[in-house]
Amino acid sequence: MIFQYKIPLIIIKIYKKESFSASMDLKAVLNSTEPIGVDIDDVIIPFNKHSIPYVNKLYREYISRELNEQDIILNNIEETKILVESGISREKMYAIFKMMEADGIIENIMPTKECIDCLKMLYEKRNSKLYLVTARNSIFYKDPEGMTHRWLDKIFKEHGFKPLEIVFNHEKHKTLVTYSITTFIEDNLFNAEKLLEHGCNVILFSNPTNRINPDDDKRLSPEIYEKKRKAVEKIESYRNTKLFRIESWNDLLKNF
Repeated sequence: MIFQYKIPLIIIKIYKKESFSASMDLKAVLNSTEPIGVDIDDVIIPFNKHSIPYVNKLYREYISRELNEQDIILNNIEETKILVESGISREKMYAIFKMMEADGIIENIMPTKECIDCLKMLYEKRNSKLYLVTARNSIFYKDPEGMTHRWLDKIFKEHGFKPLEIVFNHEKHKTLVTYSITTFIEDNLFNAEKLLEHGCNVILFSNPTNRINPDDDKRLSPEIYEKKRKAVEKIESYRNTKLFRIESWNDLLKNF
């Protein structure tokens, strides 16, 4: 039996990809001198976009069709149905990350010019108090710290600045007190929920995992679908006060 949920009209508003308008509140957040935390994967670099060819190559004989970016992104929340039906567990998907690491792919994914420009402005306004906070760990990679530091050296040396520290912690909210972080740039729905609960401003890169999509009830199990729906509804209550949704780094450049 397939369960479907009626979603309140107020939630339906976030289905559409929206154009970002300037907000004085966001300007104040961006121009603050307080420490800021920035996620790496699918914020600074488009990780999922680069993982798709590896997924389709490794599991070609198991899947009924080639996976797309939304399949991969939603797998961060729950094993998507196409993978479950093909017998591909989330643990098997981790092999993709190690393969990409071994091939040197991840440490060579470069940020866009707009991303670098934004990070440099944030770095300067905060007197270098810019922290990169990532969930990369030994479950996903053989040498997550070495790989990430090599990536950082390649990117930031040529741009004349470097974040104060890379913090390896998947529980982002636990870094707030340690590093006095007041604003986070993130893409993960449940990280955003926790950060907002702890009083942190969140600039959220909008993607299918952190908004309600028309086919979520078909792609996710009823339990996870309901958990996601409630989390989205909760973070939306902070919209334009502590939560600022964006589509790209260009949206931030407009607000400096």
